[in-house]
Amino acid sequence: MSESMGNYPPPIPTPFRPYEYSGKNSVKSKTRVSNYFTKLFPIVCEAISVLTTEDKQWTTNHKVRKYIDTYFDISEKFLDNHFLICLKEMEKQKIIMRKSLTLTFYYKKVIDEKPKQRKRRKKDAEHADHQKNLGPDVVITRSGRVSIIHKDEDENIVTY
Repeated sequence: MSESMGNYPPPIPTPFRPYEYSGKNSVKSKTRVSNYFTKLFPIVCEAISVLTTEDKQWTTNHKVRKYIDTYFDISEKFLDNHFLICLKEMEKQKIIMRKSLTLTFYYKKVIDEKPKQRKRRKKDAEHADHQKNLGPDVVITRSGRVSIIHKDEDENIVTY
């Protein structure tokens, strides 16, 4: 405290201002969390957990804000001033992960950006078209006529 304040006693610490006062030398604690964050934090966490599923892990800021508007009694002005600040603080504390306008919780497992695509099966070299097909081939034309094509060993095509 500075000496210009006179003989006034130091301010009383409250839950909203968790300062440590020690006589003339006052030291602010480094873990100070503001009032809006303590009020919005559980509400935002509930909204994100309700809106995310196993299939869709990402949800938008707009959906979270709309959920809070409909299910909680919080003033619009308070949300306008503190919603995005609360999201930035949660991101800084590694509680949520943001990607442009979407957000999700951090999980123990790594969150994939895109769903994994299945690998296409490739034909084995043994089953490729390298072997000669000496049997007859059946071809059906657009008009409905059926043609049988026989192949010789010399790749001469004989049609019946």
